[in-house]
Amino acid sequence: MDSYRQSVERFAKDGATIIGLDRRTRYKSIGPESPRPLEPGYIPIDKPPRLCAVSFYPNASDLSSNEYDAARASFEAWGRSGALEDYERAYMDWIETLPQVPFHRDFNVPIFLELGIEITEFAWLPLVKCPLPARTSVDEDDIFKDRFLLWDQLLLLKPKVILAQGLQAYDVVRAMCEDKFPHRVVLQKIGRIGTKQYHEGEEQRVISDLRSALAAEL
Repeated sequence: MDSYRQSVERFAKDGATIIGLDRRTRYKSIGPESPRPLEPGYIPIDKPPRLCAVSFYPNASDLSSNEYDAARASFEAWGRSGALEDYERAYMDWIETLPQVPFHRDFNVPIFLELGIEITEFAWLPLVKCPLPARTSVDEDDIFKDRFLLWDQLLLLKPKVILAQGLQAYDVVRAMCEDKFPHRVVLQKIGRIGTKQYHEGEEQRVISDLRSALAAEL
């Protein structure tokens, strides 16, 4: 088994442990609000990602589709076993669902298309592992707890390029990873307000910064 395959197997096992954590007792401020088990995130199954996106927390919104139902079922199977084959199934079902996810459509797709990044070429890791409704406020103590989970995942993956989606994710990741392994961190501001011109300018800045980071010899 090659080294990346071993990393995926470790990610699968550790991810199942994260899924099994009790959100109601783990979090002081947000546990009772979460309708679903914790989410470890996903990494590609065949080769290391070109880019690792770190968002603040998973959105708890449900989707009405067969793909989403299949993804939830395989996610639960992964959580029960931690087996590599169950993670692979969960990953493929997640990939099938992603085009229906508003956050992915609005913040990932325009950038990935411009840079030629395929949907299977990025990893997604949430900083806070607890699924929450949009715009939920998270206590600093609860963020601190999940920093250790994220650090273990980043150290396993050692991504060369990290896209921090939002200022909170950026501040944590930049401080956490500084001088630990060769990488570049790019901030993507996740703005829900502002003019169309502002959002287009931000998108182009992120594309430019990512293009530079992806081309750099790290």
